[in-house]
Amino acid sequence: MVEALGDHGVFRPGEAEAWFEGVEEAEHLSELMMCNEALVEALGDRESFQQFREQTDFGTESSVFSP
Repeated sequence: MVEALGDHGVFRPGEAEAWFEGVEEAEHLSELMMCNEALVEALGDRESFQQFREQTDFGTESSVFSP
C-alpha cells in the first residue's frame, strides 16, 4: 500500500520511510493499527490521497483507510 501511495504522489519527502520504520518496529497488531490510523489521519485531507482512494482497488469503503 505504501508503494502505491508513493506512486500516486501522496507522500511528502521522508514520510514513506517513516511509515515503513513504524511498521518494522511494531511488535503487535495493535501497533500496526495505530500506524495505520496515524497514516490515514496525516494523509486524509490531501487531494492526492482522496484521488488514490477513488482510483484504486482499495476503494473508499476499505477498512485499510478506516481508523
